[in-house]
Amino acid sequence: QGPDLSGLGAKLTDDKGRQWLYTWLKQPNLYHARTVMPNLLLDPVTETTMTNGQPSGSKTYDPAADIALYLMSHKVPVGHTEAWKAEA
Repeated sequence: QGPDLSGLGAKLTDDKGRQWLYTWLKQPNLYHARTVMPNLLLDPVTETTMTNGQPSGSKTYDPAADIALYLMSHKVPVGHTEAWKAEA
C-alpha cells in the first residue's frame, strides 16, 4: 500500500515539483534506499514510422513524463470537493 496520489496536482504546482515527481517515478530508491516502491522501468521508447517499407520518421514516448502529467492534472483528491491546501 502506498500514499494517496489523488490531488497531487494541487501540491506540486511548478516545474520543480514536476521534475521531482518524474524522478521519483523513474528511480524511487533515490529518495529512500529501502522503499518498497518498485522500479517500474519507465524508460523512454522510440517508435519508428515506416512508409513504403522504409523508415520515414520516429516518435519518442516517455511513460514517466506521461504518468507525472496525469498525476499533476488532478487538483482535487478523490472523495473531496475542493483542492488540497497547506495547513499552518
